[in-house]
Formats: sequence, C-alpha cells, structure tokens
Amino acid sequence: MNRQFLFLSAALVCCALFACKSAPARVPSPVDEEYQRLEAAARNAHSRGELSYAADLYSDLLTEAERTDDPSKIGDSCYNLAVCRLAQGEWDPAREMLVLAEHELLRAGEPLAQVFIARARLELLAGDPQACGLAADAAITQQASRPSANELSAAYVLTGLAALKLERVDRAEAALAKAKGASQDPAALPSILRLSARIAASRADWKGAAARYDLEADTNRKLSSYDAMALSLELAGDAWQAAGDAQQAGDRWLRAARARFAQAVRRDSPPPRALEQLKTAAQLCQRLDDEQRLAADPVLRARVRNLVERMEAERVRLQGYLLDAQAARGLPSPPTVNSEQ
Repeated sequence: MNRQFLFLSAALVCCALFACKSAPARVPSPVDEEYQRLEAAARNAHSRGELSYAADLYSDLLTEAERTDDPSKIGDSCYNLAVCRLAQGEWDPAREMLVLAEHELLRAGEPLAQVFIARARLELLAGDPQACGLAADAAITQQASRPSANELSAAYVLTGLAALKLERVDRAEAALAKAKGASQDPAALPSILRLSARIAASRADWKGAAARYDLEADTNRKLSSYDAMALSLELAGDAWQAAGDAQQAGDRWLRAARARFAQAVRRDSPPPRALEQLKTAAQLCQRLDDEQRLAADPVLRARVRNLVERMEAERVRLQGYLLDAQAARGLPSPPTVNSEQ
C-alpha cells in the first residue's frame, strides 16, 4: 500500500506544516498490472505537483479498486484523492473523500490515524479550529486510529495549532510538550519547531520565533525537504522583520527566493509549477526592494539584481515552452508571470 501522508502546500495557507512522507510500509495485497501502473503514475504526478492530473489518476484508481471491492485499495484511493482536493483548496470534496476513506479503511481493519490527521489539517485550513481539535483528538484517542509515533506527534501539533487559533496558548504549550515526547524521529521535528515558533510569536517573542524558524529551515534542509525549507526561510524572514532586524530578514528572504528559483529550474519540475515557484521568488525579491533599509545595502542589492535577471531569463523560457505547448494543443495561452512585478 502506498497511502501518502498528507502535508499541506505553502501556496494554500501560511500555516503549512510539513513535507510529504509515505505511510509505513506494509505487505501489499496482490494487485493487477493496471492498478500498479495507475498507482505509480498517480504517485509520480503528485510528487511533481501536478495535482489535477494526480486527482484524475486517483479517480481512475478508485474505479479500479471498486471493481474488485477491495476496501483497503478503495480507502487508499479515497484518501489520496482527498489529499489532491485539499491541496487544490477544495474543502468539501476533500471532506467527502475522507469520510469514504474512513468507512472503507475501517472495513479493511486498517489504522485510521492518517485520515483523522488529514481531516484535522483540512479543518485548520478551512478556518474551523474547534473541528480541527476534534479530529486531532480522534487521531490521539480513538481505538481505530492506531497512530505511529510520528502520527501521534503530528496530531498533538495540530491540537496546539488549533489551540493558538482559539487564543489558548496554555493548551498549545501543553500540546507542544506532548508532541516532543511522542516521537524522537528527526522527520517529526520541523512540525514541532513550527508550533514552537508560533507559540513564541503569539507572545510577541519575535526573536525566539525567528530562531525556531531558522532551526526548522536547517532541519528541512538536512531532511532534503527543500520546498519546506524555502517556506521556513520565508517565515524566518518575516519574524526577523517583526523583531526589527532588517539585515537578518533580508538574508532569509533572499535565500528563500534563491531556493524557489532553483526549484523552478530543475529539469523535472513541470512548467506550471516552475512558474508558480518563480512567482513566489519574485514576490520575495519585491519585498527586499520595498524594505528601504535593505535597498541601501550594495551587496544585497547586487545579489537581488543577479537573481532577478536569472529569474527573468527562466520565466521567458518557460512562457515560451508553455505557449508552444498550448498552441500545439489548440488551447488558450496561459497567464504571464512577470518576475519584476
């Protein structure tokens, strides 16, 4: 089985948490060649950020699983389809798929922790911290949940984030302590640091928040979670700015923009995703331009100018590629992205 552990896209919300992870390995049930082909294609599309295509493939997988009435495969397909819908900001379809996933995986005797955690993240994104807390509590306490150590830690982190939304810092701190005690796996550390940083920010301890975001970025780098690293650097820059340290803020924003640019120029990065990365990088560069204390720094100015020139060349290349591809298929041209705006 290859149910993917849900983690949220930075493009959706500023409280995005983690990088993608696979579910614990299990002995697979016999599957036919068509199911295996679709499953591999869907996982690859999701990992490349091609969410619409991945959702289509997971829909095909769901139909194939229903043909055999295999509750485990049906539940996995529903769960992964919910992941895609959630990343696209489609709350109601994601909820519906998670309800179906819970029913089928319960029928199959599979652990439900990932489903409960996904529901908690969905409700946090949708702006309902109370519902988030209830779903996270289900992951922690329900007998059918059977969470791993990392899943238990993630559930406590979500409990803490929900508590912060409800302005219950004391509950958030208690959840943080439990999240730390639940797992010693380095893969669980970025989410713990994110909650710790948000608790510090809620107390206006901006230097403390910035230091935690810096550590989160470094941890994501060591875990090779580079998209997550870029977001951590951006959040560190925001915190350093709030702390009144423009130089530190500028350094983090520039490193975040540079990482986004490098992700965009990877050969295996789909052009639409690459353009989105360039857009985010361009916005960070614009923030550097807008910060007057940084605009006077000749070294930083030169670094930003060099990055903007490289981004513009890549933007032109990607736009040309997409225009040619769209023309060949007889489709409307895609919107332009100007790295100087």
